[in-house]
Amino acid sequence: MARLWRTLSTAFTLLAHSSRIGLPIRNSHHTKPALYFFYIDESGNSGIQLLPTEPIHWLIAVGVHTRALRALETEMLDLAIHFFGSRAYDAGFEFHGVDLFSGRRECNALQPRERVELYRALAAILSRHGCAIFVRGIDKAAYRAHTGGGRRAHPHAVAFERLLRCINGWLACQQPADGSASPSAPVVGLLVADEQREVDRETVRGFAHWRDHGSRASTTRFLVDTVHYIPSMDSWPLQLADCVSYLRNRYEKVMRSKLVPGYTLTAADEEIINLWENFCAPVVEDEEIWP
Repeated sequence: MARLWRTLSTAFTLLAHSSRIGLPIRNSHHTKPALYFFYIDESGNSGIQLLPTEPIHWLIAVGVHTRALRALETEMLDLAIHFFGSRAYDAGFEFHGVDLFSGRRECNALQPRERVELYRALAAILSRHGCAIFVRGIDKAAYRAHTGGGRRAHPHAVAFERLLRCINGWLACQQPADGSASPSAPVVGLLVADEQREVDRETVRGFAHWRDHGSRASTTRFLVDTVHYIPSMDSWPLQLADCVSYLRNRYEKVMRSKLVPGYTLTAADEEIINLWENFCAPVVEDEEIWP
C-alpha cells in the first residue's frame, strides 16, 4: 500500500501547482481541491482476435473520493482477514473476481455459500463508500466491421480513450458551481490501473498526447499527471475494480445466453444477475458498448 500512498502524495503535490493543467487555485489558504482516484481494470481481453467466448473487451473504472479511500481499504482488509485469516497479510494475496466466483487459487478452500457471501460483501462496499462506476465495452466483431478490415488499434486503446472522455466529462459536472471560469477549488481525478505490459506504454503515450496537444487536451482537462500502473496485489481498490469488471463481463454473457431458446439460468447465473443489478448497477454513472 505504500506505493499507492506515494502516488497520492504526488497527486496532491501536483494539485498545489495546478496552473500547469489550467486550473489555478485562488485563495489557496481558504480552499482545497478535491481528488478522485479512478481505479481501472479490464475483462475479456483477447487483443484484436475474435473469440466467441470473449465478444466484448471491457474497461471499467471505479471512482473513489480520497476521503473514502482509507475506510474502503480498511473494510476490504477486514473482509480478507475474516475469510482468509493470516493469509490476508501475505505479500501476494489479492481478491480476483474470477477466483471468487469459480473457487480457484486463494478461494479453493471456501464453500460456494462463503464465496457468494464474500462477493456480496465486496460489492456492497461500492455504495457504502460513495463509489462511482464507469463502463466502456468494445464489441470486437462490430469494431472490426466498423474499421472495414483495415489496420485497427487494440480494443483496449479504443476503450481507454472513450473512458477518459467519460470520466473527464463527469468531473466537469462535479466542479464548484461558483460561476467562475476557473473554479477556486477544482475537482480533479487521477488514474490508477493494473499493470498490463501489452498495452500500458501505448496507453501512457496516448494520455500524454491528449493532455498536451490541441483539441484533445479537453479530454484530460480535469485529470492530473499520467496513468499510474501498479500491481493489483498492492491495491485493495484495484482488486475491487477487478471484481466489478469480471461481473460486468459475466453479466453480459448471462444476458446474451437468456436470448438463446431453451437456455435455463443456473444458480450461478442468477447470482451474477443479483450482484450486478442490485450492487453494481445502482452506482454506474455511465455505460457504453461501442460501436
